[in-house]
Amino acid sequence: MGLMFLGGNPDASLPTVPGIAQPSPVSFVLREVPLDVEVALPSTASDAEVRAALQAAYRREVEALYPGAQINESIPPAVIGGVIEADSVDGQTTYTARLSGRVSVPEP
Repeated sequence: MGLMFLGGNPDASLPTVPGIAQPSPVSFVLREVPLDVEVALPSTASDAEVRAALQAAYRREVEALYPGAQINESIPPAVIGGVIEADSVDGQTTYTARLSGRVSVPEP
């Protein structure tokens, strides 16, 4: 099964329809995005659970700040300077950390 081109011209494009907005191409710029995040977890949480929760919080913050942004999943956000146990109340510990990741951010 082969490809069929409009009018035999492989460079031809489909016509636009009047009155229907055509999507604008979106350009992205790769940026290093550092953010302070905070999570509350059971005091029995492992280091891996704390790290996973901090990375999830980082993703939520990036999505809120930069709608449409894409985090480079092959290089997960990293903790800068360590994790701080801020507070422990009723079996819950609050952890804070500064994370930084490579994020493709849509250009305005």
